[in-house]
Amino acid sequence: MRPGIPGEVLLAILFSALAWLTLPRRRVRQYLLTAKPLGRLQYLLLVIPSFVLAAVLWIDLWRRFRSHTGNETFVWAIAGAALWGTLLAATRLLEIVTGRASQTAPPGWFYRNFGYRALLRAAPTTIVAGFLAVAGLMAGVFSGFQGVGGWIFVGLFTAGLVASLLALIVALTGWPKLLIPRPLRSSDEGRRRTPQPPDR
Repeated sequence: MRPGIPGEVLLAILFSALAWLTLPRRRVRQYLLTAKPLGRLQYLLLVIPSFVLAAVLWIDLWRRFRSHTGNETFVWAIAGAALWGTLLAATRLLEIVTGRASQTAPPGWFYRNFGYRALLRAAPTTIVAGFLAVAGLMAGVFSGFQGVGGWIFVGLFTAGLVASLLALIVALTGWPKLLIPRPLRSSDEGRRRTPQPPDR
């Protein structure tokens, strides 16, 4: 079996499953009827690219099995999937930064409200990390990971890894506060600084 084919088959299956799960069933249609424009945009950004990426990967697999072509399409599909996921996450950024995002975990969320708030705290840093990694990957793909493009890939991808580590620290510890959106910052420090009324 040629290198890269097992991974491409796995990704094709995962994107096909995601496309199937996002089909406009009854509950999805009911949600779309009451959803805000941003919610409808997020749904479109979820369902359309999942079908496109699944189709591209299956067609590329068929071509590789028939004519034994290279894996250039697979590399582009990975870059496109990374960019898609980053843009989809970025659609929630405005709500998180302005405090309009609900801090209550959605139904079925395994780690309940505490884990969901930790995810929201780290969301901006995670999105920045995603953009850095995607930009580095695209620079590497365009340059064939050689010359200046290769060095850009190394620099941006390393920065993305560092930002990912910071996002993990923010999610687990709530520090540093500078990286947390103001509406999500803990108010414990403010309460400690508030003078208590004297006992009577």
